[in-house]
Amino acid sequence: MEQGQGITLDEEWNTKQKSILINFLESLLDEIQDEGNRMFIHSLQEKLKKGETLNIFDQFIKNEVSYLVEEVLAKK
Repeated sequence: MEQGQGITLDEEWNTKQKSILINFLESLLDEIQDEGNRMFIHSLQEKLKKGETLNIFDQFIKNEVSYLVEEVLAKK
């Protein structure tokens, strides 16, 4: 692909995945009452929005949530 001609399909897919995950985390914030869990989810959501590097635990949680989202989408 010539530079300056848009994004690759891979980049587009990664962007959409990230957006879906961030929206899913937002919906979790609406449902979760425990303040500690809410703070963790909000922190993870902000790191994803900013493109920050995740620590091992954050990455594990992100992967687990991503797998759950993929399963739900696959059933549709």
